[in-house]
Amino acid sequence: MKLANYLSLMLLVIWSCGGGDSPIDEVNLAPAQVNTLIYPTDNLLCINSDINFEWGAATDPDGDNIKYILEVSENESFTNTDIYKVSELQTTITLENNKRFYWRVQAEDSKNLKGPFSNVNKFYTEGIGSVNHLPFSPELVGPELGAVISKDTATLIWRASDVDMDALSYDVFLDTANPP
Repeated sequence: MKLANYLSLMLLVIWSCGGGDSPIDEVNLAPAQVNTLIYPTDNLLCINSDINFEWGAATDPDGDNIKYILEVSENESFTNTDIYKVSELQTTITLENNKRFYWRVQAEDSKNLKGPFSNVNKFYTEGIGSVNHLPFSPELVGPELGAVISKDTATLIWRASDVDMDALSYDVFLDTANPP
């Protein structure tokens, strides 16, 4: 009986010290850094305000699933930052035109451990362009084309228009030769 009690006590000690089938607490490691920012590239001028952000995959040493945290900011210190959590390696975001932006990505595993941030890329969104059209060619009103002027002075009259309603100025060329 003493032997049975002794063996039971030994098994209890071994089991409580991790010698049985109980799982050993594993140390979970954070994911690696995202090393590749694919688009937008550094110093890019984006002509569209719908930006398709794309980056390379990070790895997790424990094999945990990874999601990504994309940060987009108007300043380099990432204060007042827009944060997007995505499970893919890309996402499309609509941004304001005519602004400078900074972006970076961080990997986060399924146990909420975060790796270090990627490098930072900066890019610009193009402002809304202004379109200006050439004015129409002036139309001669007076004197009539080919008219002979016998006076020392002549009054030149023409009409012109511009679809943009811009103010127009004119250069007038006179000569005794044709064309002037």
